[in-house]
Order: sequence, then C-alpha cells, then structure tokens
Amino acid sequence: MLYIYLFSPMQDFILYYSFLLLILSAFFGIGYGILRLLKLDYEGYEQLFWSLFAGVITVTVGVAIIRTGGKSVMTAVPLGGLLAWGLGIFKQDKSIETIQTSIFTDNKPSWLQKITVIGLASLLFFSLKFYFVREDGHFILPFIDDRFYAKIAHSLVAYGTESTNMWHYLDVQNSSLEPYHYFELWLTGIIAWVTYQPTVIVINLILDAIFYINIVLGLLHLLTKKYNHYYFVFAVSIFLPFISGFYPVFTKLYPFFDSIQATAYLGTYAKILNMHKVLPIMLLLLCFYICVYEKKIQKGLTFLLLLPIFSILTYPSVMLACIGYETIVSIHRRLKKIEWHISFLAVILSLFIILFYVVGNVDNLSQSAGSLSNHLSIFVKGIKSLIVILLTNLYVYLPIVFVFLFLCYTNYQVWREQQKTFLIYALLLVGGAVAWILLIHNYNSKQFFYLIFFSLHFLLVLKLFMFTSQQKMVYWLLSVIIIAFLSSIYCTQLYFNEHFSIIESKVNYTFLKKVQAVISNSQSKNKNFAVISPEKNIMMYHGEYITLLNSDYKNSQLGDNIIDTTNCAVYEKVYILKLPFYKYIKAKQLLNPDLTLPQLRYSFMKENKIEYLCTTLQTTLDSTLQKYVKLAIDDSIYQQRFIQLNPLP
Repeated sequence: MLYIYLFSPMQDFILYYSFLLLILSAFFGIGYGILRLLKLDYEGYEQLFWSLFAGVITVTVGVAIIRTGGKSVMTAVPLGGLLAWGLGIFKQDKSIETIQTSIFTDNKPSWLQKITVIGLASLLFFSLKFYFVREDGHFILPFIDDRFYAKIAHSLVAYGTESTNMWHYLDVQNSSLEPYHYFELWLTGIIAWVTYQPTVIVINLILDAIFYINIVLGLLHLLTKKYNHYYFVFAVSIFLPFISGFYPVFTKLYPFFDSIQATAYLGTYAKILNMHKVLPIMLLLLCFYICVYEKKIQKGLTFLLLLPIFSILTYPSVMLACIGYETIVSIHRRLKKIEWHISFLAVILSLFIILFYVVGNVDNLSQSAGSLSNHLSIFVKGIKSLIVILLTNLYVYLPIVFVFLFLCYTNYQVWREQQKTFLIYALLLVGGAVAWILLIHNYNSKQFFYLIFFSLHFLLVLKLFMFTSQQKMVYWLLSVIIIAFLSSIYCTQLYFNEHFSIIESKVNYTFLKKVQAVISNSQSKNKNFAVISPEKNIMMYHGEYITLLNSDYKNSQLGDNIIDTTNCAVYEKVYILKLPFYKYIKAKQLLNPDLTLPQLRYSFMKENKIEYLCTTLQTTLDSTLQKYVKLAIDDSIYQQRFIQLNPLP
C-alpha cells in the first residue's frame, strides 16, 4: 500500500496518538504477563515502569532473534539473563549500604491516577514531536540521520540482517553483520510493520514517546516514595528528562567558547526530540539508579551490561565501570569478600559479542583497530578535546556542581551514602573518554564518550533533586529552580535547532501528490528507484520523499560522488564502499576498463529493473537514459525532479 499524509493536522494527530496508546497498551500487557510469570510482584508506578520495560525488551529482542534466525546480537540478552539468574545476581544484595528505605513514604496511586499520568505524559511528548515534524499542515522529511535510521529500521524487519548498509537488499549475498545501535531501530521496524506505517514517521512520532513515558514512570516510582505532593512530583518527573545534555545556546555569546570550538564538541546529541539512541541509554541508567536505591547494586550493574548489546559504542564505558567497580570494592575490603559475578558476566558477554561479529565477517572493525597504531600526537589531540568538553560542561552545569560540592561539605553523610554510585559514574566516563582518545581519528569516535556523557547529566540532575530534598527547604527550592532554568534553556535551543536545520528536508506536497499518482497507477510490482544527484555528501541524496509514500521502495545511489570521493568525509567513504553500484562498477571495470559511467548506470538500472529516477532540476541526465524518459514531474520550489522511465531494452 501507498501512504501519503495530506489529512488535516487534527486527523493525523488523532491517528498517530491512537497508535501510540494502542502500542503502549500492548507492551504493558505483555510486560505484566512476563512479570507475573517470573513471580515478580510490584505495585504502583514501579509496576507500570517494569511492565513497560519488560514488554518492550521482550518484544524487541524476541522478534530480532526470530527474524534473523538467531543471527542477532540481541541473542546475548536472554543468554546473559539466564547466566545472571544462575549466578544469583538478581537476589537481594544486603552487603551494600545505601539510603535507608525507612524514610520513604508509601504512596500508592489509584488506577485513575496511573491512566491519567500515562495519558498526560504521552500527550505532552507526542504533541511536541508532532509540532516539530510538520510544517504548513504536512509532514516534513526529518533530519538526514533520522532518514538513515528509518531505512535501517525497515531493512532489519524486512530482510532480517543487522547491517547498516541500507542498500544491502540489492546486494544481500555480500551483506555482513555490523556493530551498531540496533535496539531502538528493531523496535521502530516492528512498530512500522504492525501498524503498516512508514518507519520515517514511526521513528519520529512513536519511538521516542515510548522511551520517554517509561523514563517518566521510573522517576515517579522514585519520587513518590519520598513525597506526598502528587502533582508537584508529577510535574518534576515530566520535565526532568528534558534537561539531559542540552546544547547550551548561550555559550555562543562568549568569544572564549567560539575560540576553543566548544559548541562543535558538544554536538547534536543534546536534543531530546532527536535522541533515538540516547533515550534507551537513559532508560537503562535509570534502571541502574533504581536498583542502587533499593540496595541491589549487582542487579543495577546487570542493566548496564545491556548497554553494549543495545549500542556497541557504550562497550568501553560499561565494561570498565562493571569490572573496575568490583575490583576497587574488593581491594577496599582487602579481598575479605570478593564478588566477581558481574565481572564474570561481563567477560562472557564480551566474548559473545566479539565472536558474534568475527563470525559475522565484519568489514569495518579493522578500520577502528587500525587507529590505535597512530602516532602520539593523536593521543595528545584527544586529551585536548576531552579537556575542552569537560571545561565547557563544567561551566554549563556550574549550578549543579556548586550544589553538589556544598552539600558534600555541609553534610558528609550525603557523600558517604552515594560514593559508590559516583564511583561507577566516574568509571563510565573514563571508559568512554579513553576509547575516544585512542580512536580520535575514527569517524564515529566521538560517540564513545557522548552517548554516556549526555545521559549521565540526566541522572546527576536527578541526584541533585533527591539530595536537596533531604536538606533544608532553601536547598530543595534551589534544585527546583535549577531544573526550571535548564529546561527553559533546552526549550530555547530546541526552537533554534529544529526550525533552522530542516531546509534540506522540505518537500512540495503538490509535487508529492503527482508522484504518488504515477506510482499508484503503475502496473509494475518492482519497487526499485535510482537517485542521480550532484550532491557530494552521500547522506544528503535526493528522492527520500518517497519514504513518505512507502518504506518498501528501494533506492540505489548512482551519483558522480560514487566515482569521485576526493572531497568526501571519512564516514561518507565508508558508506560509498558498501553501495551496490560501487561494487558493480569495480566488478565491471575489471572485465572492461573502457566502460563509461553512463554505460555503467544504464546496465545497472537494466539489471535491477529500475523504472523511476529521482534527480534535481540542476542534474543533466545522461544521453543514454534521456531517450527512455516517459514522464518527468518537476518541483520548482525545492528543485526536485521525478522521472518515470520506459522499460530499458
């Protein structure tokens, strides 16, 4: 089926919000059944939190394993879970001293309150998402990374191969397993498959809302143990996630930050409305925090060990945190009571992940490993970059740092009760920082640090709020003011980033309606189309408006940039090497070096039965293809051109 979203905004809103509520209900039901099966009894918001969490994990991991025939990194989740259960990690850890639970008040919400909370939280977040993915009454094509994620999410479920090569369906025999952040993309693909909606819409309207609601329920579970002021607790829980790792717009006002390029180092992971890979990390860190609060540190560390499975770039941070923590604690106890359960589990999971990708014939690990052999200057550059980030964020989060230090100075008990969790936080940051420094020239190296760093901001602010709540009223009010201040900065940043970075994502809907009519009237069952664009950036290709019509349409890049990679960035060259057309060119030129690019395009399109071309008004079509043009539709506003071809003889 073809989809085009030209309804009124209210009709679209009701349609997708209904999808969100139905999907949430299904996850809650599945998760509740899993908890009952495991004889895990919870009440209140804790029950909702763990039910939604268990439902999402079970469905996503289960479908990934089934769809890939077991060839999914998600297979490590049930294996690790069984091993953790056998090691007794899920039992109560009474040896760890944390805050006494006797100070908690017992606040059991009614079902009406629970439903109201879920409804209001989902409505708030969904409304914000809905506002930023529409313009002039229509859906816009989202940020280029989101379109890339959407393609991968679709191909995961459609073809059952964990590959970041979103064109691999034209070259299945050469596709290989690759490490990536697949968990949220599997979830996106599953939801799109069930609802028959394009993944590009699902990932922006439904996916993040599910994680956000799960995080809010976890915060409510924590805070309602301490407060009876229900509406205040609800308001704090709703807005706390929004202050995680924001991009501080006001740093641009100071020449000092421009001179050290601090804003460039902070990157774009700050936007909660574009945090598809960060929200699952925040959720697992919240699981860890809840377990620590309930005196179950080993259980909390087990949730951290899920991170490398869901997002491979968290591996250095998590492994150092888990193994380092047990080592330091054991030495501190003078080896009188050694507990290596988490370290053993970490080693087993590491071996599984390494063997999984080695057997899967990963073709880009050598590039990452090769970076380690670079000169000392690279290490120095990494150290300088790290110092810039730490100093910049120290300035941005100075209110939080000040309150932490003041509380530790005035009340040593606060520090003593939380020093173990601070140790784990520190190890998480050190692990990511070391990986970044060593792999500073790798195209994805920044994320080793960022993915953990921005998520930890969320928990640090939560700690601030929990700390000050036990102190005098003035400190408690101070934490609320800080939360409000950081949230307001976030909202300002959100407006500027979202409204001024979507120029390349716009599409003329009159043009799109004509394209839909052509595709709908076509008698061909073939869903291949090609893109020929003058753009040098391989990620900014044209023709992605077709993803708003149907996710099943498969595109091939036939641009000049596949031949001329002189000015391409490192990550662009990595993707170009995976393109079926690039491999096709190399194979054909070995047999006949005299073949020209137009000839290669023609033969590739003929072999793959491509009948549609997406180009720009500035693109001059090869004379070889011009005589086969059946119909051309132009978009004079955004300079797009859609071409229907006659069958190539």
